[in-house]
Amino acid sequence: MVNFVTSSYKPELLKPLVEKISSIPEVVSVMNNPTLSFRQILIRQRFCTNSLKNVLVSEEMDQKLFLTFLWNGHHWARQVYGYEVVAQAIADACLNAKLNNIYNATFVQGDLNKIDESFGNNFPKPDVVISDPNRPGMHMKLIKFLLKLKAPRIVYVSCNPATCARDLDYLCHGVIDKNLEGCYKLKSLQAVDMFPHTPHIECVCLLELC
Repeated sequence: MVNFVTSSYKPELLKPLVEKISSIPEVVSVMNNPTLSFRQILIRQRFCTNSLKNVLVSEEMDQKLFLTFLWNGHHWARQVYGYEVVAQAIADACLNAKLNNIYNATFVQGDLNKIDESFGNNFPKPDVVISDPNRPGMHMKLIKFLLKLKAPRIVYVSCNPATCARDLDYLCHGVIDKNLEGCYKLKSLQAVDMFPHTPHIECVCLLELC
């Protein structure tokens, strides 16, 4: 797969290049991910090629977002709090915010698998939580925190349908052996085939507080 990250959507300019690249047997798909702001993307870090997340939260104007990963949609929100375990991702996020004159985002390095009861006391209750965990899914500590937080909406982005289904069950129906009650309802779910000709898919789920 070849992904072009461009500052605008002008497919006619990419067409000659796409035609040449498409003749290479190893290239099975070509994507164009237009972005309206400048981003520095380091190859050593995970970068999501799918822009569907941008569409999902583009309507969340004038709201507070709590991100459990770093992502490039903070210019749509009134305030953003982003958490990420990778130190370099935090440094890149701060640099990108500066390059784009974004001052409504706070980035914090931390491991959400190791949070305690005091976690969340230093930021206001968010309107939307956007979570994009790795393949093992959410840690039970984060599930417990989200059920206590009771944000109006959660957008859950998953690269593993199995752990996604497990976590959605916890958030909607609770965890009996942990004495946790579910408080969300699954409103919509969209599978995204980001990597054609492979068994991998992404799932984007919208949960709303009951």
